[in-house]
Amino acid sequence: MHVLAFHNRIREKVAIGDLEGFDSASDMRQLTWSPTLEESATLWAEQCRGNESDNCRKIPQFPNVGQNVWTKCSPSTYPELPTILDELFSSKEGVTSEMIKVYEKDMKIDHKSHRLFTQIIWANTYRLGCGVVTYESVNKTPIILCTAFVCNYAPAGNVVNKPVYLPGTPGRNCPDLTAVRKSILTGRPYSVYHHLLADDCNIH
Repeated sequence: MHVLAFHNRIREKVAIGDLEGFDSASDMRQLTWSPTLEESATLWAEQCRGNESDNCRKIPQFPNVGQNVWTKCSPSTYPELPTILDELFSSKEGVTSEMIKVYEKDMKIDHKSHRLFTQIIWANTYRLGCGVVTYESVNKTPIILCTAFVCNYAPAGNVVNKPVYLPGTPGRNCPDLTAVRKSILTGRPYSVYHHLLADDCNIH
């Protein structure tokens, strides 16, 4: 699942301190795919509302769901998903260590592109579902071709006055002392990303 791998690879790069300008993370969780979040994200993408967010996206399992919306248009061809993912990754530019320490209310207004990346690397988020649709924008002359990409995240990130993640040694804030990657011998779920917390690791 390309979109899921895109997210987890970024999260692992942050976790091990391999992303320039970002400290390593001690509590970064691995994301797993949610068909329910995928369905709700796709339904919103199908509304063709540009970069507007859906305010009614909570689901029974998660009352608080975060969302990233990225719509890109072209006069000649539908923008491809890899291009959109590259632009989402570029939203890391300008994210500072102070923003990582505490997500402030003003960021929602002053740093709209930055909040895309802070949601992608929000440590305590562990479920992801995305949808992508293409459509013609008939409100434009001439007609332009658009690709809408929507991702829903649970639990939601970008929580005011909370850290994006806790700096430190990867996995240090997992109470399971058997290391970040769960042992296959135990029969318990484990993270395929060696420096991300497995799905059943409770964060204190």
